[in-house]
Amino acid sequence: MVLAQQVAEGTFEGPFYYQPFYYSVFLVICRWLSGASVWGVVIAQAVLGAFTAMIAGMSGALLAGRKAGVITAYLTALCSILIFYTPFHQIATLQAFNVTLMAYWAIRAFQSGKLRYTAGFAFMAAVGSLTRGNILLIFIPLLIALGWGLLRKYSCKKMIYSLIAAVAVFLAVESPFIIYNSIQLGRLS
Repeated sequence: MVLAQQVAEGTFEGPFYYQPFYYSVFLVICRWLSGASVWGVVIAQAVLGAFTAMIAGMSGALLAGRKAGVITAYLTALCSILIFYTPFHQIATLQAFNVTLMAYWAIRAFQSGKLRYTAGFAFMAAVGSLTRGNILLIFIPLLIALGWGLLRKYSCKKMIYSLIAAVAVFLAVESPFIIYNSIQLGRLS
């Protein structure tokens, strides 16, 4: 919370080094909405947990029908991360939401080939990457699979546009942190 307070007050100095989205965006927004109360973070994380279950259910329904969606939503709601980590200031609940929403947008992009879904997929991957870098282990293979699927289902042109849009959105979200850290460190970071 101290880092979030410094970011909110504009007194933070030095590079972002670990989980920059969580303490420089998420906790700052919670702080602005609820003051210095820890309950604001707890409520925000509880709401994220509920939305995670809902989005997981929607993803399940897209892939295998309504019954699968309902089962997915119930099982996700019982996930220990969404239950046990909610009252603590840890990234687990936020990252579960990021991964679930990224997966939803990826499914929509695969099924429809629309750029807006590809952009949503890349946006959530960038937010997830800023929250925890290991999201790249999911994003890159999904992006390759998306490109392959678009090539087979639509055309090479559609695939190229989608991949360029995904990389552009990803970098647009990441770039403020890259620029800030590069200035702070005196090298590309």
